[in-house]
Amino acid sequence: MSDRELHIDDDWKSRAQAEKEAAGAHGHTEEDMDFPPASIPLLINTLAMQVLSNLGQIPDPQTGKGMIYKPLAQHLIDMLGILDEKTKGNLTADEQEMLTDVLTQLRILFVQTPDPPGHSSGLQLPPDAKPSGSSIVLP
Repeated sequence: MSDRELHIDDDWKSRAQAEKEAAGAHGHTEEDMDFPPASIPLLINTLAMQVLSNLGQIPDPQTGKGMIYKPLAQHLIDMLGILDEKTKGNLTADEQEMLTDVLTQLRILFVQTPDPPGHSSGLQLPPDAKPSGSSIVLP
């Protein structure tokens, strides 16, 4: 053996367990999380935030840049439109006003948001197709 003596710390497991328990006491578990109550305004806000994210208005947390994905934004706006249509007469005046205002603002933002380079959110004909007056494009 060399001049150095091998020292084995036998209680490292108990210290690691104690540190883990101490960290767990200060952290949050799923059971401890306080979620807001489910409601129409929360649903509207949740969908609206996703639309804003897909229209590049909220930066991606990993890249710090806003990404535009208009097809998903359109789908989410359409979902809010269905919510508006199917809940007519069943919402409070405040809920209905919120939904109408959010839908109007998101639709305006959607139209004002430019398509990313090389993409288009609208229907396009194949290069060799001739317009026929119909919006249906057959392969």
